[in-house]
Amino acid sequence: MGKQDRDEPERDPLRRRIARWLGEERERRWRDLFLGLPFLLCVAAVVAAFVGSSLRSDREFRNRYRREATRALDAGNLATARLCFERLVREDAGDREAAYGLALVLARGGDAYGSIELLDRLAPLNDAAVPDASPAGFAPAHLALGRELLATTRPTAATIGAAERHLRLAVDAPPAPGWEAGTAEAHALLGRLYAAAARWELARAHLSAAVGRSGSDDLTLMLAQVCASLGRAEEAAGWAKRAALHWERAVDADPRNVRARVANAEALLLLEEFAAATGAIDRALITLPADPALSRAFGQACAAWIGALERRGSRDAGLAVDLLHRGLSRDPENPALLERLAALARSAAAASPDGARARALLNDLLADGRATATLHLILGADAYARGLRDSALYHYERAYALAPHNTAVANNLAFVLALGDPPRDEARALTLAESAVARDPGNLRFRDTRGQLYAHLGRWREAVSDLEAALPAIGDKRRAHAALAECYHQLGLTDLASAHRRHAGAGTQDAPTTATTASPLPTSGDVPRAEPSRTTSSRPDEREQNLSE
Repeated sequence: MGKQDRDEPERDPLRRRIARWLGEERERRWRDLFLGLPFLLCVAAVVAAFVGSSLRSDREFRNRYRREATRALDAGNLATARLCFERLVREDAGDREAAYGLALVLARGGDAYGSIELLDRLAPLNDAAVPDASPAGFAPAHLALGRELLATTRPTAATIGAAERHLRLAVDAPPAPGWEAGTAEAHALLGRLYAAAARWELARAHLSAAVGRSGSDDLTLMLAQVCASLGRAEEAAGWAKRAALHWERAVDADPRNVRARVANAEALLLLEEFAAATGAIDRALITLPADPALSRAFGQACAAWIGALERRGSRDAGLAVDLLHRGLSRDPENPALLERLAALARSAAAASPDGARARALLNDLLADGRATATLHLILGADAYARGLRDSALYHYERAYALAPHNTAVANNLAFVLALGDPPRDEARALTLAESAVARDPGNLRFRDTRGQLYAHLGRWREAVSDLEAALPAIGDKRRAHAALAECYHQLGLTDLASAHRRHAGAGTQDAPTTATTASPLPTSGDVPRAEPSRTTSSRPDEREQNLSE
């Protein structure tokens, strides 16, 4: 070994020992590795510092972009927000917050399809379709999709089912910082969805959770209505008191807040403080006399008051008629008030004082310039019940002129036109009856009218088809049985004709009627329908009420 070789370890002993250990020598000595460790540690420290610096730099870069994207989105600067979110997604395709932010930007920019596509990937309902998705998906995306589906115009059962699944996944998501408000909103949407479907227990559970998590009393009114539907009177009263106080404060803060005024009145109605409710809306109508929501709310309050009087067995007919007059003067198309008015009008066959008052009220409403198709329809039915067929025809013609596309009006006018011997205008009557059936094929009363006309015209087989289909749905079946007896006689089926003739003579009835023959009195589903108000219903399950048979 030369002198140079002997001196080399002295000049660079650490490097030499590392080389010996890593080299391909037959024997490696642990002493060499141990003596070379300081050099290895220095190298590792340098590498770690470099990697850490790179990671910190990348994290700071992403955080900076995320902050800028959020600021731009809040400020409405969609171009900058989109640029930042797209950069974040390109850098890391698994960044769900960035992808969600990009979906929000696309939605606000009008690219609904692009937004929904991103949200669907973030919140799949079928997890197998997206292998990289977490089991529950991204909770904010589930909430956004559920909200979007429920906002769909005329959502189908499938749409509502998908919205429910998204929202349930949103509320079941693991707790996360800043997600409390999102969870509260998801509970609120589920509560509303279940209330609309009359699934009261589920509605109560989710609305209670929403109120508890949000700390807001905006949902206390609906929660009170749901509890009332469940028969939880004490709980409903507690929530109703809380709602009344909440909305009263909102009215004090902004007297022109129509939503607050209506909600306050609905809470008072739940507490059966009817005078306070009608008085509150009356005062609101002084400030906002032309507001349709307030007018509908006043009509609803009057109807609720009359309903309470009926349940209590009150004999104060004067108060009821006064409430009818006050309610219909504000809300002439209120279906609940019209139902009660029609009931009074139908009692006119017995010349009751209530019937006379009802007719006077109806005529007063027409004289005041409130000539609606519904009012003429009721007056026509009342005139027919009292045997005033010319008057009935006049009112039905006026109703048809005001609402030519209304199926109930067309059906009743067709019935009256076909009366008499000979009928007044069978050809027009049949045209009207066929149009009513075509627009509402599920209404069996309309088929009864058309069947009677077919029988008058000698179209026996068509008459049998309509009359037999309608028979279970009509109240006084005698006219239908008589028509069927004639049809079967003409068709040579004498046994069936005799059976129907016996039923016609016996006057088989399923429900009471106000006339000795079948009449075109408006019945359930047979009146022009007012558009339902989402702000004035005193119960969440309340549907539009129609004139009952």
